[in-house]
Amino acid sequence: MDAQSLEDLFAPFAKISVRKLFGGLGAYHDGVIFAVVLQGEVYLRTDAQTEPQFAAAGSRKWSYQGKNNQNT
Repeated sequence: MDAQSLEDLFAPFAKISVRKLFGGLGAYHDGVIFAVVLQGEVYLRTDAQTEPQFAAAGSRKWSYQGKNNQNT
């Protein structure tokens, strides 16, 4: 997925900006990152309230393995 496709995907909801991130793309709204695209998959940021809803919908959890081998 390229930057334009990502912008088009979220256009019905909000205007976003896209930047390169982690070898993929990061999607931002009002300066806050809410999604990343890695290897063609879109991963949405969640919180304690929304995580169970995404899991119930069949989404898979992703976490970034940092330099110190800690999930961040």
